[in-house]
Amino acid sequence: MFCANCGKELPEGSAFCPGCGRAVATGAPVTVAEPIQSYLALGIISALLCCLPFGVVSIVYATQVSGKVAAGDLAGARAASRSAKNWGIAAIVTGGVAMALGVLFQLAALLIAIAAD
Repeated sequence: MFCANCGKELPEGSAFCPGCGRAVATGAPVTVAEPIQSYLALGIISALLCCLPFGVVSIVYATQVSGKVAAGDLAGARAASRSAKNWGIAAIVTGGVAMALGVLFQLAALLIAIAAD
């Protein structure tokens, strides 16, 4: 079971959260104070437009977020959210670097062709 206030795991039978000190209501459902973002859109966009392998990893992590929140694993949901964001950003950066290198190689080939004439 996890604290509804801070998300820290609660020891069995505890009356107060060891993380924030808030009283624990036994049998109460776990609620999240602020929603945990999944970054699914970032994963889909980065997979389609930038770098497919990294984007797919981002999508996989993003789809785990809601399931972990529903199971009460808030720490795992936050970790999956961070991983989805990081892999999405890595896909965008990788795609940008690949495009920049492509442009540079094309420019170099053009300059070589002009110099050969």
